[in-house]
Amino acid sequence: RAIRDVYKRQLHDRVWDDMDPDSLPDPDGTDRRAVVEGRISVSPLTAPHTTNHHEALDALADAYHDAVGPTDR
Repeated sequence: RAIRDVYKRQLHDRVWDDMDPDSLPDPDGTDRRAVVEGRISVSPLTAPHTTNHHEALDALADAYHDAVGPTDR
């Protein structure tokens, strides 16, 4: 869900709504169970090594850069 007004944008990630320790179906030893119970998960995370080009994402990044300006990061 996204909420926006003139000066700010808020995103609500609904996946966390289902992260109740009492009703989470994930068994012990899974990353989600560890996160819900406040433990540390050390499973390796991977991401694809290639990406697809998306015009809409490029336009969004350009619009953000134009609105915010350059940063030092």
